[in-house]
Amino acid sequence: MLRRVLSPLLLLDFLLFIVLFSLTIWKGSAIWHWFVSICGFILLHFLSRVLFSPRVKMLSKLAVRDIYRRKTSSALLIFGLMLSSAVVSSSLIVGDSFDATLEDRLVSSLGEHTAEVIAEWLGDIQ
Repeated sequence: MLRRVLSPLLLLDFLLFIVLFSLTIWKGSAIWHWFVSICGFILLHFLSRVLFSPRVKMLSKLAVRDIYRRKTSSALLIFGLMLSSAVVSSSLIVGDSFDATLEDRLVSSLGEHTAEVIAEWLGDIQ
């Protein structure tokens, strides 16, 4: 007969579930409490799987070792990532400021305009 042993990750998931469930019951039963609790459980579940996986530990050791062996390639890679993120963020900033400038010119071309809204009180509407 095959006997299964509870893994530490399964126990960690059970503990996370109990904590989040009890916090949700304690704080209130609004729908957004449950939504946040479920999303938090899913996020912590995946994070625990990634952090405690032996495959991730092996890949992180290989990556760190590769950084020390190929310093020039690693520095060029980091510089390229920084440059590309700077280009993307600056293009987004320029696009937003251009849109704001066009909107401001359009509103100012309409000129001054005042409108007056007059309403008559009709009493209580039921």
